[in-house]
Amino acid sequence: MARKILVIDTSVLLYDKHAISSFPGNDVVLPLVVLDELDRFKEKPGLLGESARHVNRYLDDLRSKGRLDKGVEVENGQTIRILTQYKPT
Repeated sequence: MARKILVIDTSVLLYDKHAISSFPGNDVVLPLVVLDELDRFKEKPGLLGESARHVNRYLDDLRSKGRLDKGVEVENGQTIRILTQYKPT
């Protein structure tokens, strides 16, 4: 089965903090703007703040395994990458 590239939006991560690692065998891409938006939510009370903090901690842990702008493989065969630049084709 072919790998898929999935672009995850901030709203998905705030709704389900585990969504970032829920796509085994595929490539998850987070645009840089998503990180900025998560930072704005991490001080909020309740589930939104909790989800934002969880995803930020998860990404911080992944940084110890490699460069997120190059892509880091996680346990389930999925890769997570931060898209730092947009290059139109």
